[in-house]
Amino acid sequence: MRNCAIYSSQFDLDQLFEWIQSIYPEGTIERREDKTHIQVTQKKWFSKKTKGFNIMTSQTHPEEFTTMIQGMLGFLSQIEGRNASLQEKVLIKCSTLNMVVGIETEEDISEEFFGELLRLADALDAVIFWGGGSLLNAQGQLLLDVNGESEVEDYTVTAHTSFLDGDSPQSESGIQRKARSEQRLTEQGIPYNANLPARAGDEHITIRSKEEVARRAVALCLAALKGSVWEQAKVRTIPQHWFRK
Repeated sequence: MRNCAIYSSQFDLDQLFEWIQSIYPEGTIERREDKTHIQVTQKKWFSKKTKGFNIMTSQTHPEEFTTMIQGMLGFLSQIEGRNASLQEKVLIKCSTLNMVVGIETEEDISEEFFGELLRLADALDAVIFWGGGSLLNAQGQLLLDVNGESEVEDYTVTAHTSFLDGDSPQSESGIQRKARSEQRLTEQGIPYNANLPARAGDEHITIRSKEEVARRAVALCLAALKGSVWEQAKVRTIPQHWFRK
């Protein structure tokens, strides 16, 4: 198998280079000036093996990367997964991706090389797109394949902090909206954190109707109720001998 790519929410190219250096401490490592390609050469006895890492991020190639991720999401969303909840989390993970590392190798990926890729995927908190349309987690377990199969029951979604902090510049309407909110809080004697950034401006805000708010509130209430009932049911079904001394 030669077709393999690592997808990560990270996009720090210098950090990626350091991780590859740590995986191949005795290899000769070369990096292109624009940091989008890394080549590792390993010499063993009378042989020499070369491995390449082609890198594209949401910052180095924004349009190409966005198109690729949209295609990936479209492909994965069309699969009829056996575990709908797991598939939804996989799709959420894919929507947070910022970097892809395409693997170049002269030979099929060996068990040793696969182990090295898992180390890199773990460091990047990444998923691996394996040839044939299979998506693996950083431990090499199948998350989803074209037949909707998986080897795990659940998956924890993580993302880069930029999804929380936001890197986009503050709009003028957002700054004015923040000022109005702070003035109203001050007038009502409500404390607030003045250091919080201005979020999306009015041009990005959609005010929901009372009916939409009510439907969302009912949905959240039902979800909370179901979770509470389910937890109580699990407690009632615990075997009594677990409590015997």
